[in-house]
Amino acid sequence: ETIGVDAPPAIVLAMGKILDKAPAEAPGIIDPVRTTFEPYLALPGSLWHQAMRIKVLAYGAAGDRRALDTTLAELMKQKPALEDTATIELARILAETGSRPDQRIERLAAFQGEHRTPTTNAVAQYFVAETLAAQNKDAEALDAYLRVPCLNPAAEPVVVAACEVRAGLRVQRLGPQALGVDQRRVV
Repeated sequence: ETIGVDAPPAIVLAMGKILDKAPAEAPGIIDPVRTTFEPYLALPGSLWHQAMRIKVLAYGAAGDRRALDTTLAELMKQKPALEDTATIELARILAETGSRPDQRIERLAAFQGEHRTPTTNAVAQYFVAETLAAQNKDAEALDAYLRVPCLNPAAEPVVVAACEVRAGLRVQRLGPQALGVDQRRVV
C-alpha cells in the first residue's frame, strides 16, 4: 500500500507563471514547497524533486544562468531521475537560446523524443509554439500548440491546458478557416 500526497496548488501556480511569460515569479512561489518536502529529497519522485524541476525550468525560461547553475548544483547533489535530467537539459536549452529564435526552435524540436517524459516534451513543444507566435507565424504556432494535447496528453494538465488556450487564441487571430471550418456549414 502506498500513501499519496496531493500536490500543493503552488506547483500548478508556479508552472503557470512559467507558461504565462512570468518565469521570474515561479521560484518564489515554489520555494515553500521545496522547503516543506526537503525531508524527502532522497526519494527521486518526491515533491521536492518536482519543485526543483519547476525552479530549474523557471530559471532556464527566464534566462537566469547564474540562478540556474546554483539550483542545478543543489539538485545534482541528489540522484537525479529521468525527469530531472530531461528538465535540466530543457532548461539549459531555454537559457542558451533566449535571443536566437531559429536556434531555439531547432534545439527544442531535437530535444523532444521517446526518451523524454510527456511533460518535458510538452513544455519543449510549448516553447517552440511560443517562439513561433512571437515571430507572428500564427499558423505554424497553432500547429505547434495543438501538437501538445495530441502527442503528449499525459503531460501535466497545466501544460496541456496552456497549449489549448493559446491554440484558441491563434484560431481567433486566424479565423475558423485556419482549422478548415466552413462557417456557412456550422449549425
